[in-house]
Amino acid sequence: MTPHPPVAAPCVSCGAALHGPFCHECGEKALHPGHDFSIRHFLEETVEGFLHLDSRLLRSLRGLLTRPGFLTAEFIAGRRVPYMKPLPLFFVIALIFYLFFPTASAFFSNPGDMNRSYANGGRIANTFHVNTPGMIAARAAAHHTDPDSFVVAVARDHAAPKSKAWLFVIVPAWALGLWALFGWRQRWLVPHLVFALHGLAFFMLADLIGLGVANGVFRLHQLGDDYLVVLLAAMTGWCVLAVRRAYGLRMVTAVPLGIAASAVFFLALDLYRQAITIWAIWVS
Repeated sequence: MTPHPPVAAPCVSCGAALHGPFCHECGEKALHPGHDFSIRHFLEETVEGFLHLDSRLLRSLRGLLTRPGFLTAEFIAGRRVPYMKPLPLFFVIALIFYLFFPTASAFFSNPGDMNRSYANGGRIANTFHVNTPGMIAARAAAHHTDPDSFVVAVARDHAAPKSKAWLFVIVPAWALGLWALFGWRQRWLVPHLVFALHGLAFFMLADLIGLGVANGVFRLHQLGDDYLVVLLAAMTGWCVLAVRRAYGLRMVTAVPLGIAASAVFFLALDLYRQAITIWAIWVS
């Protein structure tokens, strides 16, 4: 009688039969205790994991800074293994930003600017026309402190941390604007979400580098509106180059559409900054 072929061992993760060192269903590696449980193999895998993560992170950061739109174009083309996925990359940069500059003010509005805009009837710095002077006065009285001290505490203890914790909500708003601008080039929404994640990650990274240079090199700890203008100009330039590469546009088309994409970003960012400040005052 012909002997039966040996039955392949099942995958420990999904139960599929193994035909080789890796599962064809889920990618799990076959376990060999004599090899996998050795100290040498454990250390080799640990070092390899760190080096692999570092290489993907550094490659992704370099792409964000030096080749606008490249990571999005690679994602759309399906070349994703060499780079960090868009959402983890965004959160890594956000975490680094929070650890080094927890009180940075780029992502929430100055209460004084909102107060002046409300008093003058303006809609630029206080688009929602919220009575922030009255809110601040009422909340300061409830805390038995003066309005100026209350505003400082709000910015430090509430607006700064909240502005970074909820920053990701800008992404879907900007992505919808990108879809409206570039839906004729890319009808799926996910590529626009990826572009928005990469763009916001670049903005945070540019701010992180700018604050690091200003604080560490020039010892400047109070940066005014000029710094924000430079940051927004850098973002506009990034958007122009990024839409050209990500959406495959000619430069003559990329310039106006890139400026429009950056304008949508600035609008979403400005509304977000005001909303965070109002929220911080309300819950303080």
